[in-house]
Amino acid sequence: MIEKDQVIIREATIEDAPRVSNMLMNLGLDQPGAEDVEKSREHWDRLWTNNPYYKIFNEPFLYGWVLEFNSDVVGFFGSIPRVYYFDGKPFAACIGSQWGVKKEFRSFTSMLSDKFFLENPISLKLATTAIKPAGKLFEKYGGKKMPLPEMQTVSMIPINLGNLISYKYENLLSKVSFIKPFFKILNLWNLQFRLLPENKNFKKIDVNNLPKELDLFIDSVVKREKGLVASRQLDVLKWYYTGGNENFKKTIFLYYNHQKVAGYASLIDEPIKEKEKLKRYKIVDLIAENKEIKRSMIKELIRYSYKNKVDILELQYPGLIDKSEVPAIILSRKLPQFSLYYQTTDEVLDTLLQDKKNWHIMPFDGDTCLG
Repeated sequence: MIEKDQVIIREATIEDAPRVSNMLMNLGLDQPGAEDVEKSREHWDRLWTNNPYYKIFNEPFLYGWVLEFNSDVVGFFGSIPRVYYFDGKPFAACIGSQWGVKKEFRSFTSMLSDKFFLENPISLKLATTAIKPAGKLFEKYGGKKMPLPEMQTVSMIPINLGNLISYKYENLLSKVSFIKPFFKILNLWNLQFRLLPENKNFKKIDVNNLPKELDLFIDSVVKREKGLVASRQLDVLKWYYTGGNENFKKTIFLYYNHQKVAGYASLIDEPIKEKEKLKRYKIVDLIAENKEIKRSMIKELIRYSYKNKVDILELQYPGLIDKSEVPAIILSRKLPQFSLYYQTTDEVLDTLLQDKKNWHIMPFDGDTCLG
């Protein structure tokens, strides 16, 4: 039996990257293996060394904490810092990410969680894709579910309705194959998207060519929205959309009104593990000057998805998009568990964050799309 005094808990360093990445890969996370030291270092450089948080908040690098046994890394809790604004003022938060502990050492998990929740210099901790054990850890340390029950429901815009229904009932169709030809009739559904006129104000743009005027537009949004809003300054966007999981391709769009930036949006090509033949895009982020422009942008994202032979376009509320602003028929699916939690040691902030009006969460806030 392994005793507590046989394990060591300490702050992680950049030199831990290969060993941590390999351990997480062996636990099933998408990480570089031990044989690819360069890629594991690049991964950590992306999440921490190049993180714009450290330009705005002049703090020492904090990657997270490792658990060691006989000089071997057996556990890791990562803490990815993010720049936010609260009522228009810069505000620090961190995302709990890259968490993992080898099975035989899980009785020592509390040593890592104590560090993350009790000794973390950043008072606000967020989890946007928490599995049940992670959610329970947040609650153990006084954390709470974000007051956004709607976020457990994902809205789906069916682009290729025939494919969606075929895959949903594929077991039935394999038994009664004579029904299959009737699904071809559903291809008529796609005609509505083929006929959508192109809006010349909506343009796909490379992350390295984002215009400086985008900062002015983002500033106006930050000042307009009350509560907690993630920073979307140019250096943050370039950091967020550059690199990451090569399987999750991200695309950025800008909307111009009288030659000025009046909207920004992004999509991610996120495969569905159980249904690899289905092609899914997800709206990562969307900000607009007004509701009319927002509707126009969503319509263009639908048209773009159709053009790229996508079966389904997904989005979540109640971030910076309202259901009434979506110009399309929507289906929905419920996530297996609620996955959004927060924890803070600041009692005043805790009270403020119990009001849903102070939250503007999008997939952009999480670590999955960050990759």
